[in-house]
Amino acid sequence: AGVDLRIEPAELPELMAGCKFAVANAGTTALELMSLGKPVHILPQTKAEYDTAERFLTDGLVLGVGLKSLTLPGLEDADRVASTARAKVDGKGHQRVCSIIESLLVKNGVF
Repeated sequence: AGVDLRIEPAELPELMAGCKFAVANAGTTALELMSLGKPVHILPQTKAEYDTAERFLTDGLVLGVGLKSLTLPGLEDADRVASTARAKVDGKGHQRVCSIIESLLVKNGVF
Protein backbone atom coordinates (compact mmCIF):
# COMPACT_ATOMS: atom_id res chain seq x y z
CA ALA A 1 0.00 0.00 0.00
CA GLY A 2 2.78 2.41 -0.95
CA VAL A 3 2.78 5.56 -3.01
CA ASP A 4 3.37 5.26 -6.73
CA LEU A 5 4.59 8.54 -8.24
CA ARG A 6 4.44 8.78 -12.04
CA ILE A 7 5.40 11.74 -14.22
CA GLU A 8 3.72 11.84 -17.63
CA PRO A 9 3.17 8.07 -17.87
CA ALA A 10 2.08 6.62 -21.20
CA GLU A 11 -0.42 4.41 -19.37
CA LEU A 12 -2.15 7.32 -17.58
CA PRO A 13 -5.72 6.29 -18.50
CA GLU A 14 -5.18 2.82 -17.07
CA LEU A 15 -3.57 4.23 -13.91
CA MET A 16 -6.45 6.65 -13.42
CA ALA A 17 -9.05 3.94 -13.92
CA GLY A 18 -7.32 1.61 -11.47
CA CYS A 19 -6.41 3.98 -8.65
CA LYS A 20 -8.17 4.10 -5.27
CA PHE A 21 -7.68 7.88 -5.01
CA ALA A 22 -5.48 10.48 -6.67
CA VAL A 23 -3.66 13.73 -6.06
CA ALA A 24 -3.83 16.20 -8.95
CA ASN A 25 -3.89 19.88 -9.79
CA ALA A 26 -7.26 21.55 -10.38
CA GLY A 27 -7.21 21.07 -14.15
CA THR A 28 -8.34 18.56 -16.72
CA THR A 29 -6.79 15.58 -14.96
CA ALA A 30 -8.84 16.25 -11.82
CA LEU A 31 -12.00 16.51 -13.91
CA GLU A 32 -11.17 13.26 -15.70
CA LEU A 33 -10.61 11.52 -12.37
CA MET A 34 -13.90 12.88 -11.03
CA SER A 35 -15.74 11.66 -14.12
CA LEU A 36 -14.32 8.19 -13.42
CA GLY A 37 -15.68 8.36 -9.87
CA LYS A 38 -12.24 8.61 -8.26
CA PRO A 39 -11.76 10.62 -5.07
CA VAL A 40 -9.24 13.41 -5.68
CA HIS A 41 -7.15 15.65 -3.45
CA ILE A 42 -6.15 18.89 -5.18
CA LEU A 43 -2.71 20.50 -5.02
CA PRO A 44 -3.30 23.79 -6.82
CA GLN A 45 -0.41 25.32 -8.74
CA THR A 46 -1.88 28.78 -9.39
CA LYS A 47 -4.34 31.20 -7.81
CA ALA A 48 -6.93 30.26 -10.45
CA GLU A 49 -6.48 26.57 -9.63
CA TYR A 50 -6.76 27.34 -5.93
CA ASP A 51 -10.05 29.16 -6.50
CA THR A 52 -11.34 26.26 -8.62
CA ALA A 53 -10.23 23.71 -6.03
CA GLU A 54 -11.94 25.63 -3.23
CA ARG A 55 -15.18 25.61 -5.22
CA PHE A 56 -14.81 21.86 -5.79
CA LEU A 57 -14.26 21.42 -2.05
CA THR A 58 -17.28 23.54 -1.14
CA ASP A 59 -19.39 21.45 -3.52
CA GLY A 60 -18.11 18.18 -2.01
CA LEU A 61 -16.33 17.11 -5.19
CA VAL A 62 -12.82 16.65 -3.76
CA LEU A 63 -11.23 15.24 -0.62
CA GLY A 64 -9.21 18.34 0.19
CA VAL A 65 -7.07 21.18 -1.07
CA GLY A 66 -3.38 21.80 -0.42
CA LEU A 67 -0.52 19.94 1.23
CA LYS A 68 -1.55 20.70 4.82
CA SER A 69 -4.78 18.72 4.52
CA LEU A 70 -3.37 15.83 2.45
CA THR A 71 -3.95 12.52 4.22
CA LEU A 72 -5.02 9.04 3.26
CA PRO A 73 -8.81 9.23 2.96
CA GLY A 74 -11.11 7.02 4.95
CA LEU A 75 -13.24 4.64 2.91
CA GLU A 76 -16.51 6.41 3.79
CA ASP A 77 -15.17 9.86 2.85
CA ALA A 78 -13.58 8.56 -0.34
CA ASP A 79 -16.81 6.85 -1.42
CA ARG A 80 -18.94 9.92 -0.63
CA VAL A 81 -16.64 12.31 -2.52
CA ALA A 82 -16.25 9.94 -5.46
CA SER A 83 -20.01 9.48 -5.76
CA THR A 84 -20.71 13.21 -5.56
CA ALA A 85 -17.99 14.02 -8.10
CA ARG A 86 -19.14 11.32 -10.52
CA ALA A 87 -22.70 12.64 -10.40
CA LYS A 88 -21.59 16.22 -11.11
CA VAL A 89 -18.81 15.53 -13.63
CA ASP A 90 -20.65 13.12 -15.89
CA GLY A 91 -18.60 13.55 -19.07
CA LYS A 92 -21.60 14.91 -20.97
CA GLY A 93 -20.80 18.61 -20.71
CA HIS A 94 -19.91 18.85 -24.39
CA GLN A 95 -23.39 17.60 -25.28
CA ARG A 96 -25.00 20.25 -23.07
CA VAL A 97 -22.81 23.00 -24.55
CA CYS A 98 -23.62 21.92 -28.12
CA SER A 99 -27.33 21.86 -27.30
CA ILE A 100 -27.17 25.39 -25.90
CA ILE A 101 -25.27 26.65 -28.96
CA GLU A 102 -27.72 24.94 -31.32
CA SER A 103 -30.67 26.49 -29.48
CA LEU A 104 -29.09 29.94 -29.73
CA LEU A 105 -28.43 29.49 -33.45
CA VAL A 106 -32.01 28.37 -34.09
CA LYS A 107 -33.38 31.22 -31.95
CA ASN A 108 -31.36 33.76 -33.93
CA GLY A 109 -32.32 32.27 -37.31
CA VAL A 110 -28.78 31.20 -38.14
CA PHE A 111 -29.53 27.50 -38.20
